[in-house]
Amino acid sequence: MNDVDPIAFGKRLKEALKNSNITQKDLAQNIGVSKTAINNYVQGRIPDTVILYQLALKCNVSIEWFLTGKDSSTISSTHVESIETKGNLVLLSSEEEYLISLIRQLPARDRIKLEGIVEAKIAEAEVPKNKVQNSSTCKTGSGEEAATLEQLA
Repeated sequence: MNDVDPIAFGKRLKEALKNSNITQKDLAQNIGVSKTAINNYVQGRIPDTVILYQLALKCNVSIEWFLTGKDSSTISSTHVESIETKGNLVLLSSEEEYLISLIRQLPARDRIKLEGIVEAKIAEAEVPKNKVQNSSTCKTGSGEEAATLEQLA
C-alpha cells in the first residue's frame, strides 16, 4: 500500500480547478469551506473524505484520480469478462444486492462518506485487476462479524 503524495495531490487539485474553470474562492463557497482551506489543499494538505468527495464532484474527477493520478473508470477487459450480463443489463450477485440494500438505508450524508471511504480504500489497495478476489465474513472475539478479503492467485 502506497501513501498518497500530498504535493502531487495538490497539483492534481490545481489542474482539476483549471480544467473545470473554477476559482478557489468559488469552490470554497460551493462546498462550504474557507478559501484558506482550499489553498491548503492546493498546497498539499489532504482533506477529509467528505470534502474530498465534494471536490471530486465539483471538479468532475474521481477521488482515485485525486489521490493517485490514476482513474479506474475504464475497466480492464479481464474484469469485464467476469461480469454477468443479460442484454444491456449487468446482473448483480446476491452479495451485491445485499450491500446495495444496506447502503440505501443510510442517510445521504453517510452514503457520501461511505462512497469516499470505499474509493479511497480501492486507491490504497492497488490490487492487480487480474487477481481474483474472494470475500467472506468471520466472527471476531466479541462475536461481531468482520469482512475479510482474500486474494487468490
